Amino acid sequence: MEKGLISIIVPIYNAGRYLRQCLDSLGAQTYKNIEIICVDDGSTDSSAKILREYADKDKRIVLRTQKNSGPSIARRAALELAHGEYLMFLDADDWYDPAACEKMVAAMQREGADLVMCDSAFAFEDKNTVRKKENLDWLGLNIKGKMDLDPEIGVPQINTMLWNKLFKADLVRKFEITFPNIRIATFEDDVFIMKYMMAAKSYFGLEMKLVNHRIHKGSLQTRFLRSKNDKLLAAAMKQISSIFAFRHENKVAEKHDQHIVDKYFYTLRYNLLGLVPYNGRIKVVLDAARDVCLGHGISRIPGRFQTFFANIENGRYSAAIRYLLNHNPEREVRRLGLFVSCSLEHNTVRYFLCGIPVGLMSYEHDAVCFELFGFVCFRSGGINPAR
Repeated sequence: MEKGLISIIVPIYNAGRYLRQCLDSLGAQTYKNIEIICVDDGSTDSSAKILREYADKDKRIVLRTQKNSGPSIARRAALELAHGEYLMFLDADDWYDPAACEKMVAAMQREGADLVMCDSAFAFEDKNTVRKKENLDWLGLNIKGKMDLDPEIGVPQINTMLWNKLFKADLVRKFEITFPNIRIATFEDDVFIMKYMMAAKSYFGLEMKLVNHRIHKGSLQTRFLRSKNDKLLAAAMKQISSIFAFRHENKVAEKHDQHIVDKYFYTLRYNLLGLVPYNGRIKVVLDAARDVCLGHGISRIPGRFQTFFANIENGRYSAAIRYLLNHNPEREVRRLGLFVSCSLEHNTVRYFLCGIPVGLMSYEHDAVCFELFGFVCFRSGGINPAR
């Protein structure tokens, strides 16, 4: 292993429109001791041609091609090719500041940290894209400076994005940390980072915007959320079992369980509310979550969200959704191609377009009703799982 080598992993799927900017930013790094591992995940656009062009010019680029299997399997394959002392991940539609690698490695060496996260700048391609300020704050550097990752004093709730972090490869190899070997497009970052944080001893938040994150309709996360793919989401939600298994196998402090459960709650909330009011699809996801909760006794783990997980374990799905809505009363959601706001009133969610009421969804005794412009579009007698 060459000392100081950074392995930068870039999964690519139909990113030809952005790929040159991404690769140019890597080639322009002031820190030259890098290998760029590009995994083409079955692209059908110009991505493969661009990759070959750049690989011919820069021998630090390592190419691998696979059939379309999703970013989790692509990153998993890339990890097997990595020879670096450090690991970084970059999405094919994002790009680094020229000093990103140099500054991140310097911070890790200076601070003696096992994990370094930098701040991010955001590029909105579509002027109609709406992201709440708190969502952007979460994607950025939310915890600054050095912190011990000691569960006895609390594990920091840093974001679980891959593209703004520097990892130590020896920790990844020692604890065999990798990505789920299934086709999922959400939560795979969480699985990797939460396991890594249990293996790591310290964190450092670097107050420099060194990565540019592009937000657009074709991004991995946006494509997934728009697809409303309940089966993929259900599979992703089951991946938390591997995090609990990792803690047990490596005899990591039990105090980490509360951090795992808190993260699971916020992930479920974010993704489930993205499915509302698709009632049948919500049930598929909640069934998966219920299996996980029962398997690990999540409702018995002390924490802020025991009521929510108890409702899931007992099959009281509507009560669980009401709990989510109560913890997120002012959420902007995308429906029918329009941006609408929603507000919560008792067991009713009201939807507004430009301040004008256009629909409502009501929950009562495990019955669900969704109305749009005064017409009943969906009605269910309940979403309890079959006994």
